[in-house]
Amino acid sequence: MNSENIIEVGESCDTQSIVDAIRCGQVTGKFHTLYYSTHNAYFVEDLNQDTVTAGGYLKFETAPFYGLTAGVSYAGQRRLDDRHSDNDEVTELKNNKDGLAEAYINWNKDAWKIKVGQQHLDVPFLGNYDWRIMPPLFRAVDIQYGSQNDYVRFTGADHFKSYADDQFTKTSRYSNVETDGVWSIGIAKITMIIITLLILKVI
Repeated sequence: MNSENIIEVGESCDTQSIVDAIRCGQVTGKFHTLYYSTHNAYFVEDLNQDTVTAGGYLKFETAPFYGLTAGVSYAGQRRLDDRHSDNDEVTELKNNKDGLAEAYINWNKDAWKIKVGQQHLDVPFLGNYDWRIMPPLFRAVDIQYGSQNDYVRFTGADHFKSYADDQFTKTSRYSNVETDGVWSIGIAKITMIIITLLILKVI
């Protein structure tokens, strides 16, 4: 979901009602295969991993209606090679899995952008960039005010779904300990300069 779509179907039209927003919505999707092979993986002698997996996603997003859009997607992967091979397997690719991926409501009006639900996040330490089949996602609230390069942004997330899972949890890839999530505040360019000057003036 964080790369180019190979399926894209939509109808361009005016939205005068919720029915129009659904009718004029867009369907996107992607399907790809992944073969991952290692020799002496992670510097462990004779740890040779071989796994072949295929999968992707299908997504529907409504057309804007008074600045509101809604999106939902379904993602899955299927193992293609022999599960009983002599080689070790890549953990995040070895099992068949599928499930609801994105499910969000997005409001975009003037300088405001507010997105709530299961979604991709593109912020430091919470990026959605990955090369595996299943997408990493967050159950989050993402609020931004400003232009593309000059803005203030608040993000809060309390659930995470990694590229190795098809379920959202309150843990991470590094620990099984449940947490209350994470929040962040970001400031870009001119806004940052103005706030810095105000702080210096007060000091």
